[in-house]
Amino acid sequence: MTPEHASASLPPMLKAVYAFIGDDEVRIQAKVASLIDMAVPEGLAAFNIDQHSPGESTSIQIEDSVLSPPMGDGRRVVVVRELASFPELEQEAIAELALRQAGFTDSTTTLALMAAGLDRRKRTFRTLKKLDGSADGQVVEFSAPKPYKMDEWVLKRAAERGIRIERDAAGALVDLIGGNLRTLDGELTKLELYLGTGAPVNVTAVEESVGRRRGESAWDLPRKVLTGDARGAQMLAGRLLEHGESPVFLVSVMTQVVLDAWRIRVYLDRGTARGRIIEEVGLKRYYADANIAAAARVPKGSFPGMIEALKECDRALKSSAAGKETLIEGLLGKLTVLSDAAREERAAC
Repeated sequence: MTPEHASASLPPMLKAVYAFIGDDEVRIQAKVASLIDMAVPEGLAAFNIDQHSPGESTSIQIEDSVLSPPMGDGRRVVVVRELASFPELEQEAIAELALRQAGFTDSTTTLALMAAGLDRRKRTFRTLKKLDGSADGQVVEFSAPKPYKMDEWVLKRAAERGIRIERDAAGALVDLIGGNLRTLDGELTKLELYLGTGAPVNVTAVEESVGRRRGESAWDLPRKVLTGDARGAQMLAGRLLEHGESPVFLVSVMTQVVLDAWRIRVYLDRGTARGRIIEEVGLKRYYADANIAAAARVPKGSFPGMIEALKECDRALKSSAAGKETLIEGLLGKLTVLSDAAREERAAC
């Protein structure tokens, strides 16, 4: 069956197929919503938008949707949600369908694949990457930010939504909430409702809206470790994991803070002033004092062992699907023991 020919009124900038990949589900969803708004007139949304999800649709049903002509003007948009959660053979069939569809430059349908978290080692990913070399397909990647750039993501996402948030407030939001992008986006919604559209968001507003205290986020975990609070670190890690925080993200945060602490320790030993340390290390001012105080108690000699333990845990988390909580628990034990041993060693000298 041949896809329908496009009418002259169709927007030329829309392609037949888009594959949205990467780990930033929030911005992928926003992009698909924007694509739908551009392609489908409001009065025809009920007729010209088809959405398919794993467990509800098959590749055959998706193909039927793609080959069905739109009603009226505009395009038909077929959205496949959570492609990575379809059975592997279905994923491959959907990717092959996308590649075939991208071979036509006159299609009246746009197929949008939401492929966050897709395994880059698998055939499906390799097939989708071929879209960039096709006649009318495109791969768009939205990578999740590194832990130390999470506040930049908040600033950018807030700007996209017309929310005026101060830089320190963005840092405070990340510090209190952690690295779950969906949760951060939800908190931006809460702030907008709390303050009203267009009102500036400062640190006080973040603390009042979020309703959480310092000491309850992923960024507080390495600070508890560096200060030797083993019990507090274990309890906090348990709460964070229970609330859906990613173990890999926790290790990334701990690695970043421990590396920063190592640099801080070097500057402290040189007698560098606090302001210069903040500037040189690139600390977020919202929690700079806590990081400097934590680093001050740990001698330089303890850091190589900490970094090695973090690397080992990161490798284990990425190579095994089971026992992630146990791996985090073991890591925290190693790090706090290293810190305490270093303190005792220093005191004995």
